[in-house]
Amino acid sequence: MHIEDFEKILRRRPFRPFRITVTTQQTFDVSHPEMVFTRPRFVAVGVLPHDESPEAGLVMHWIDVQHIVHVHPILS
Repeated sequence: MHIEDFEKILRRRPFRPFRITVTTQQTFDVSHPEMVFTRPRFVAVGVLPHDESPEAGLVMHWIDVQHIVHVHPILS
């Protein structure tokens, strides 16, 4: 995937939550556009840990855009 294509998805209005699937089959859900930022070759996705305890902080996952195999909407 090219970063420009990913940025088009991120800028859609109204925003629609989506799931990123990478080459390892790991997935990252993006529920809000402010949870993601892009660089020329990378996408950073902020994820809250599953336990969501008060001490748990946001975890940033850096994804090389070459490893993004699929981006699709999350249907509610």
